Amino acid sequence: MAVVGIDLGNLNIVIAQAQRGGVDVILNENSNRQNPNLVSISDKQRFVGEQALTLARSNYKNTIYATKRFIGKQYDEPDVQKEIQSLPCKVVKLPSGGVGYEVTYGGEVTVLSPEQVVAMLFAKVNDIVKAANNNVAIAEAVVAIPGWFTDAQRRAVLDAADIAGLNVLRLMHESTAVALSYGIYKSVRNLFHESDPQHVLFVDLGHSNFCASVVAFIQGKLIVKSAVYDRSLGGRDFDQQIVDFMAEQFVSKYKQDPREHPKALLKLQAAAEKAKKTLSPAGVSEASISVECVLEDTDLNTALSLEEFEKRAQPLLARLDGPIMQAMAEAGVLPEQLANVEVVGGGTRVNSVKLHIAALLKLDKNKLNYGLSTTLNADEAVSRGCALQAAILSSRFQVKPFEVLEACPYPIKLSWEEEASTTPMDEDETGAGGEGDDGAVKAGDNSVLLFKRNDRVPNQRRITFRRDADFTVTAAYEDSGVSLLPPGTKTEIASFRVAIPKEHQGLGAKTKVRLSLVYNLHGVLVMTQAQLMEEVQTVPPASAGAETGKAEPGEEGMKAAEAAGDGVGGGDTAAEAASAMEEEKKEDQPAKPETVAATATNEAAKQKKKYKTHSLGVVTKAPGLVKSEKDAFVEIEAQMEQQDRIIRETADTRNALESYIYDLKAKLGDSLKPYVQDEAATAFNAQLEEVEEWLYGDEGFDSTKSIYAGKLATLRALGDPIQVRMDEASKREPARIEFCRQVEEYKTLVKSTEEKYSHITDEERNKVREEVNGAESWLFDLLAKQNELPSHVDPVLTVGAIKERQNALAHAVLPVMNRPKPPAPAPAPAPSPSATSGVEDKTGPESKGDGVEATTKEGATEPTAMDEGGATAAENEQTSMDTAS
Repeated sequence: MAVVGIDLGNLNIVIAQAQRGGVDVILNENSNRQNPNLVSISDKQRFVGEQALTLARSNYKNTIYATKRFIGKQYDEPDVQKEIQSLPCKVVKLPSGGVGYEVTYGGEVTVLSPEQVVAMLFAKVNDIVKAANNNVAIAEAVVAIPGWFTDAQRRAVLDAADIAGLNVLRLMHESTAVALSYGIYKSVRNLFHESDPQHVLFVDLGHSNFCASVVAFIQGKLIVKSAVYDRSLGGRDFDQQIVDFMAEQFVSKYKQDPREHPKALLKLQAAAEKAKKTLSPAGVSEASISVECVLEDTDLNTALSLEEFEKRAQPLLARLDGPIMQAMAEAGVLPEQLANVEVVGGGTRVNSVKLHIAALLKLDKNKLNYGLSTTLNADEAVSRGCALQAAILSSRFQVKPFEVLEACPYPIKLSWEEEASTTPMDEDETGAGGEGDDGAVKAGDNSVLLFKRNDRVPNQRRITFRRDADFTVTAAYEDSGVSLLPPGTKTEIASFRVAIPKEHQGLGAKTKVRLSLVYNLHGVLVMTQAQLMEEVQTVPPASAGAETGKAEPGEEGMKAAEAAGDGVGGGDTAAEAASAMEEEKKEDQPAKPETVAATATNEAAKQKKKYKTHSLGVVTKAPGLVKSEKDAFVEIEAQMEQQDRIIRETADTRNALESYIYDLKAKLGDSLKPYVQDEAATAFNAQLEEVEEWLYGDEGFDSTKSIYAGKLATLRALGDPIQVRMDEASKREPARIEFCRQVEEYKTLVKSTEEKYSHITDEERNKVREEVNGAESWLFDLLAKQNELPSHVDPVLTVGAIKERQNALAHAVLPVMNRPKPPAPAPAPAPSPSATSGVEDKTGPESKGDGVEATTKEGATEPTAMDEGGATAAENEQTSMDTAS
């Protein structure tokens, strides 16, 4: 099963696979390393990736873009409304308040959610992986997301993965994936210090967002110190500047704005991206722009100078400064303390971007890339980092340990009902005195800060309450982090309703309840456990002694003896036991009042509370799909996939029928002509033309798979025998030559007088000779019959029959002629001296010495054959285990 990393980009998707030899990027059906993030819906079929790209312009109303910008978001958010204006497809508001794409599918208007569309993309990714791995599907995956994704957006991506049946080990921040791709190989080469961190600034300018992050590396670990984002700054904004330039040129010339027409806008966007790539390398001063049929038959031909492009890009370049400087400030790092500045993302290929970053950080502009590091592949670093993380997390790989500590993007607080604020909680139960609890909640508080910005992730917090009834706690983004959220984002993350058992409700004393909340690998907040902690009363040791009473003198002596007897050291242990007895006697004497009070205080301090825990039911209310909605989407996806499969198979069968018609029509008048009678050829050709005419008619153009397959089978029943006759005629002579060569070889073998064949008897040679002659006669007889037949008649001698008889002859001849020569008889053994002299040898078991007899009498047994065999078997078994290990 495949373990992959998926870079879910706004423009393209890149798939990297972890393998034994390292990490490789998987190519798609067009041998491209990047897969367009597009889904195009036709009347009956879906097209995803490369297939959708070819339909994007002609089917723009049903082609879905920018799913990454909408997933997990609400329709009324300002960012969503701004994004909708740039899309050619129709976006609507769902009943839940989310975003939906309105398309026509199966002749009906259908609304698809972003989760469904991303699930389609994940399914396409799985198909690409299967095609590259002999139909082996994805077993585990790590998916890259922007670090600024909210809890709702992360849950939506996980929902999409569930719909597609994708097992996601982790949702990983894109910047962290880049850092892992950068650091893990350096760590393997021991290029980092064990304790002194090396700080690296990563600048990632992608298609639609920008990130600056500072990461600290030590040997075997990376720690994200800070990550700051600009959610709406990307390479497409530089493209838009060129689009605006072209539109202005077109308006000034033709008084029409092509940006108001979706098809024309798509053409301008494609031309703008091409012009940007032309101007990106250093030394290029101008890019020619030519767009045909922008509006109707009107073309656009112009040129964009580098100076004009950089002038228009200045506002975008200025937006790079804030995130970079803030990231270093939050990490507490100065530019001169950075070990490296690594730039990734397609947007960093623009020369002015690199020049601006270098000037901001005061790097040496005379160095290569102005002092910036470009050791990573700008387009593939994220997917490779995800694949490495997948290998680390997967049980299918053994990877040298490398720890990845993420940073929490937003501060999160936990609050509860207002009336609960009057119920104080002991500080030692929620703070240092509690068992694994975090933070002390004071009386009057109704919220607590769970995670601060840039806290380590994954992370866990435990909060303890005292309750005698069901209660609800709510997790939300803390007020100080609201400004970091996308505008219009709901601050509430999730609410958790904790159920208290009836037997613990309505009691005078409130029960202790401990909640465990985890900020997991996906960056999603979940409540993993809610426990009711019932205090267990324990009897202090002093009370136990008082109830038991004083030990009798006999018992004291026995205790001392046992203490002395249990010791290994003998005298030392006895002395300790005696000392213990002296102390016990002293304790029996009346104690002073102040001594008793001090002892009681110490015992109370040493005594620790014990609790019996009971798991409580928790009902979580969080954004995302409920089970019924998810199951419905899974069913819809399965139905669509089934429909796509049927259409693909139908198209393949139709193409096979069409190809067969073309092939046979061409061959009937050429290579197949000698092997079919003229009348039959004329009739067959007429039938081919009839099916061809049907195929291109209204009925045959959109028929079913079974009908196509039936017509193909009918034509094959007529055409395949003709093809077989031609194949037999072309292959018969080479088969005959090989058969005759083998016959001559066997004849020579039978006549051989070499020493190695001297043991073969005449009878055996005669049998072999008969087999060879019989096979030769068989061939000549059938060849004579075959030569009398016309070429359009089915052959009596086939190539298969020749090879079968050839193999039978080999099995009859070779075992006889290759039988090894028997070994020469061994010489007779020489007579022994004792036999020659006539002296009887009386040595044997009965004549052994006294020592042997004494040993036997004492009960020792000599090893028997079974004993020896058993020992040998054990030794062999041990040897086999050693060999296997």
